[in-house]
Amino acid sequence: MNYKEAEKIVQGLRLKNSEDWKKYADSSKRNPRIPKAPHIVYQGKGWTSMGNWLGTGFIATRSRKFLPFPKARAKVRGLGFSSQKEYKEWIKGNGNEFSLPFNPWRTYEDSGWNGWKDFLGTDKSE
Repeated sequence: MNYKEAEKIVQGLRLKNSEDWKKYADSSKRNPRIPKAPHIVYQGKGWTSMGNWLGTGFIATRSRKFLPFPKARAKVRGLGFSSQKEYKEWIKGNGNEFSLPFNPWRTYEDSGWNGWKDFLGTDKSE
């Protein structure tokens, strides 16, 4: 089965994530014409990501493009968060829209990260 045909069938299953895919792929419900490892079988033949395969649009964190650190920090400071917890609650629903990471310390550890107070602008000693 070609990629587009398989993708259409898989998207019709309304699976939510790669964990759901793994359960389905290992089950007796899987159409035998649909490969268990689509990322291998369809590499170079239409495969781009699990999010596209499932139709969720989800992009793995390692594949996302985030704002450069200075722009991210300026954006976050402009939003006026008072705590890391507040930022993380907000980012769950809005992060992709603004190209901001859930764990900025990890994303920006080598490009200017100097702690949450600096990132949020809550360090009033500046």
